[in-house]
Amino acid sequence: NAHNFPLDLAAVEALSTNG
Repeated sequence: NAHNFPLDLAAVEALSTNG
């Protein structure tokens, strides 16, 4: 999903930073 849309990538990055 992250590779499909930049928005998804941003969300995953935020989650990764938070987690």
